[in-house]
Amino acid sequence: MHKDTMTSREIVKRCIEFRDPPRIAMHFAVDSIQGKTWSFSDFAGAGYVADPGFVPAEEGRNEWGVLMESLDPASMGESVDPPIKDWAKFDFDKLPDFSVPARYSHLQEQVESLHAQERYVFGNIPSQMLLPIALRGMENWFMDHVLEQDSI
Repeated sequence: MHKDTMTSREIVKRCIEFRDPPRIAMHFAVDSIQGKTWSFSDFAGAGYVADPGFVPAEEGRNEWGVLMESLDPASMGESVDPPIKDWAKFDFDKLPDFSVPARYSHLQEQVESLHAQERYVFGNIPSQMLLPIALRGMENWFMDHVLEQDSI
């Protein structure tokens, strides 16, 4: 394939394989930063959806028990009243059930659609940083790295 006509998917594959890509693969699909918006990405994420049977114990809390608030509706906000206040008292049996088939029923169609757009598809998983911060709160999450290493 000629370098000028490479699809996003081929560019990403060549970057991963160190096979002389015409440019570095890019992902600029981010929220507005200081009024500047980028919407270009060689990548596309596909992943699970919320359990359709989930009913929040409290209005506004997601299936992780996190309540998010924001002063700006365009941002994801921050966790308020994080659900894990004390590791010893936290009920790990109340975490989301990822064995529910309905969470994944859309994936084949979604991946096929993204491949048809010549995108490089990756699987989304919960954030290894943002989710724990939301579950514990920023200050606790930082302290956990020193005081609760076994818990985190």
